[in-house]
Amino acid sequence: APIGQILSQPEQLLFILDNLDEPKWDLKKQSSALCPHWSQQQQVHTLLGSLLKKTLLPTASLLITARITALRKLIPSLKHPRWVEVLGFSESARKEYFFQYFTDEGQAIRAFTSVESNPALFTMCLMPLVSWLVCTCLKQQMEQEQPLSLTSQTTTALFLHYFFHVLQAQSLGAKLRGLCSLAAKGTCQRKTLFSPEDFRKYGLDEANIPILLNMGVLQEHPTPRSYSFLHRCFQEFFAAMSYASGDRKLKRGGFINIKTITDLTDVYDRRDLFGEPTTCFLFGLLSDQGMRELESIFKHSLSRKRHSYLLQLAQREVDCKHPNLEPYCWHLLHCFYENQDTRFLTEMMSNFYGMRICVQTHMELLVFTFCFKFCHRMKTLQLNLLCWYHRPGPWGTPTKPGPSGFMTEITSNFFSHMVCLRAVKDMKGKMNGVGDILGALFWQENRDGSLQLEIEFESLSHGKEDCLHPQALCWALQIKKMNIYALSQKNFPHSGRNRPTKGVQQCRMARYSWGPFTDSWWQMFFSIFKVPGSLRELDLSGNSLSCSAVQSLCDALKSPHCHLETLTLANCGLTAEDCRVLAHVLSDNWHLIELDLSFNKLQDTGARHLFQELTHSHCKLWWLLLVSCGLTSGCCQDLVSMLSNNVMLIVLDLQQNDLGDLGVRLLSEGLRQSNCRLKYLG
Repeated sequence: APIGQILSQPEQLLFILDNLDEPKWDLKKQSSALCPHWSQQQQVHTLLGSLLKKTLLPTASLLITARITALRKLIPSLKHPRWVEVLGFSESARKEYFFQYFTDEGQAIRAFTSVESNPALFTMCLMPLVSWLVCTCLKQQMEQEQPLSLTSQTTTALFLHYFFHVLQAQSLGAKLRGLCSLAAKGTCQRKTLFSPEDFRKYGLDEANIPILLNMGVLQEHPTPRSYSFLHRCFQEFFAAMSYASGDRKLKRGGFINIKTITDLTDVYDRRDLFGEPTTCFLFGLLSDQGMRELESIFKHSLSRKRHSYLLQLAQREVDCKHPNLEPYCWHLLHCFYENQDTRFLTEMMSNFYGMRICVQTHMELLVFTFCFKFCHRMKTLQLNLLCWYHRPGPWGTPTKPGPSGFMTEITSNFFSHMVCLRAVKDMKGKMNGVGDILGALFWQENRDGSLQLEIEFESLSHGKEDCLHPQALCWALQIKKMNIYALSQKNFPHSGRNRPTKGVQQCRMARYSWGPFTDSWWQMFFSIFKVPGSLRELDLSGNSLSCSAVQSLCDALKSPHCHLETLTLANCGLTAEDCRVLAHVLSDNWHLIELDLSFNKLQDTGARHLFQELTHSHCKLWWLLLVSCGLTSGCCQDLVSMLSNNVMLIVLDLQQNDLGDLGVRLLSEGLRQSNCRLKYLG
């Protein structure tokens, strides 16, 4: 159809701008040159700026794909933008990709199992390109009947393995240096398409191009005749190799010298520098291992001056963020992770005395836990962990978090290291459904309570049993106070008493109560009392407990290893029958001194079970709270008998119960008994 006819209904048009990462013009500087009508002939950047700012075809829609760093520059130029971050393959999608790549199911299983055994590599496979590289490397090992072994821990190491062990790119000899120079020049000029003339400038004639095409390094664009690297990351990797190796040809032109990395800051502003894959690759290549690989590839020794300069540049960046790590410093941590050198990381991370950081993906968790090991001077940490959240799938279906074994491993390593530091005195965290992390939070080394933790669990909307696995909570016996508090119920009435904390360190764990946990969950959770430990206070307020869950709790309270002193079961949906089961346990537990059963419909029947047991048992209960439990005068005779015989109880709270005149008279008689030791009556 004629262009005029197509553009006559702009509301039906969708313009797709794919990979708009680095336009050669600055949209901010082009704001004055806008095109009001499509019929006017304008330069490309003017037309694009007019589309983005909705002065041209304002009712049309635009779909733009770009990297996050580029998106930040584009958003100010957009009208009414909506953006979605594509996080990569989920665990199930990774597995599906492997089974699509390998047509033989047996090979797919072998490959996927091999990658799963390398947690770092498996996490990096969330990037489709990495999954493709890994599958290609493993396929070659299968074809050569080699054992499946891919030990790469970083993307730099994986790229080195792919290009120089799979593609044998070192066979290019001197041509490899020219290819790296071409990539570097293109990076600085924000250029991704190269003509045959561009190749000739760097010693690559047209006879070399088919070789690079067959190797899978380049791809051809027929109109106009030009070439690009197969993937933009390939260009960025070869550019980083050029910077790291110190290309002599470019050096004569004044481009590649000791100021190479400074030249990159002219292309990317300072904040974006560390967010670019080229810089990330450069950190990896200038590590000790990376330098050894490059020297083997280029057959000569390389100067360590670039490594020193990179260290200085990173140090200046760290100093800008001192003493707290700002959220956008994720890019810097990714660069540090690629380097992997202990000495380098120790020097960099020792500058951080405090951190506040949000972990949203498993890759970020991998990077953070690795770098944190070198924070030997850390004093405070504010950690927002969102990576366990069950993100919705493509059609709203819930997707599960990453491999639980991997999560357990890295979180346990992280928190065991954290409490061993001893310098970390204050930690605040907000987490979405983390089970494995709890086991590490209360690591055995924290017996002295030196670590103060404030953890908030929120948005447990899917699979709570998986998110908060109770077996991990066995480590909680190494602390002295634990609250599991239902935030959605936080406004229900409370007894109002203000108990002293008796000097114990507090670890408050909170979660939203989106629905009851299963009976099997509670059974496993209460098993924490059956192993030796030091847990003294447990608050389950607002959690609905079934009869089976109450029975599991009572079985646990009978354990000789249970040293629980304070148990709060306010607003847990307990019944008179639950109260009967719980009352029988009191004679078997010599440690419990505070019991809160407020806001449960125990009624007179349940209260009588409780009072009768307290009358005859050797229970050492001091505090008993029965606020708003539906009690009447019908239970007061048993209450009087209990007060006359129990010499331990000193606090009793019966507020918001309708005892009536008869109940009050009976209670008054009980208080006058000589054996009554009650000091507080509410």
